[in-house]
Amino acid sequence: MAFRSLPDSCEYQWGWWDARFEEQVRHKWNSNTQNVLVKLKELGLRLNCWAQKEKRLKVRRTKELNAKLFELGNREICETALEKMTEIKLQLNLEADKEELFWEQKARINWLWMGDRNTTFFHRSATARKKKNMVKGLENDVGNLVTDFDGMSKIAADYFK
Repeated sequence: MAFRSLPDSCEYQWGWWDARFEEQVRHKWNSNTQNVLVKLKELGLRLNCWAQKEKRLKVRRTKELNAKLFELGNREICETALEKMTEIKLQLNLEADKEELFWEQKARINWLWMGDRNTTFFHRSATARKKKNMVKGLENDVGNLVTDFDGMSKIAADYFK
């Protein structure tokens, strides 16, 4: 069984897909004729090591970009310096987007893993959602904020009449 590449549409859709990641998966998947479970276990170990290296590289890359940006900020302003600063800022934004996507995926994994269980995590999530969705006040016709239950009930009833 050979590893097939993801189609271009998946690469665009997921955003995190990286040629180096695909290379790691393809190399391990095609390297031997072991059964699928053994391949998956070995692939997991290999990708874990790869991810640790990538994290260190990302931290180093971000520090280098920030240092370059700081250095350019201390120089005399000229068109080439501004172009380089813009390019560096774009690269930093890309790194920040990757980081944000990672944490979104991590949160999704946590929710899928623990969200349906009757756990503290579930109760905290439900409580936070309840607080976020709670109506704390309504504005009446005059523009005054009404926060008491009876007043909000009257405003809601008048609105739907």
